[in-house]
Amino acid sequence: MRLKKILAGTSVAIFLTIGFACESRYFSTFAQSLQIAKTTGVAVGPQYDTTHVYVAPQDFDRFVASLIATFGGTTTKQGVFTVTPTPSSTMSQLVMTPAGTVSVFGFKTPVPYPFGLERTGYLVTDVDEAIRAAKATGADVLVAPFNDPIGRDAIIQWPGGVNTQLYWHTTAPSYAPLQTVPENRVYASQDRVDAFVRSFVAFSQGRVVSDEPRAPGVEIGRHTERIGE
Repeated sequence: MRLKKILAGTSVAIFLTIGFACESRYFSTFAQSLQIAKTTGVAVGPQYDTTHVYVAPQDFDRFVASLIATFGGTTTKQGVFTVTPTPSSTMSQLVMTPAGTVSVFGFKTPVPYPFGLERTGYLVTDVDEAIRAAKATGADVLVAPFNDPIGRDAIIQWPGGVNTQLYWHTTAPSYAPLQTVPENRVYASQDRVDAFVRSFVAFSQGRVVSDEPRAPGVEIGRHTERIGE
């Protein structure tokens, strides 16, 4: 379970790689002032960490074809499912590329809130244990665990408003290892970035590998500025 890179708020860039242990100057400041909850590892592997993309049903096939043409890889069989705890219907397909896995959804019904706001889905070995660990590190549960056609799911929210879907499959999947380390970029406000990093790093048993308080403005579309000045 890995979040590779974070651009936090408008002033601080923090890059996270999960599964290692060290401290940066930025992280150590607030880590020393608060005891970090110890969590049980529930990660499976980065090839199972999917970026969630929601597209209009009429654009679904073209979007998937474009991803494969750009990155290579394979897809699972497309289907129409109910993947929410309330009645809904969505086209669903996995695109598995050497650079990362994308879950594509094309809802034929209105998308139930808060689905569509999550950036990623993480495969875990135990949904209940994953939620316990996330809550212990400061996350909220937006959608309690529910059954889907192939397993169980839940949606949590890290401090700062970053949503993540946790999922578990009844039959364990088997995907090819990735050829590169994927990047996932999320944005948090300057006021909440400390809490977000503290919570996510504790949950994922990861480390902060880069801490740049004066990030290039191009990261958020400001080509001539440096953020944090």
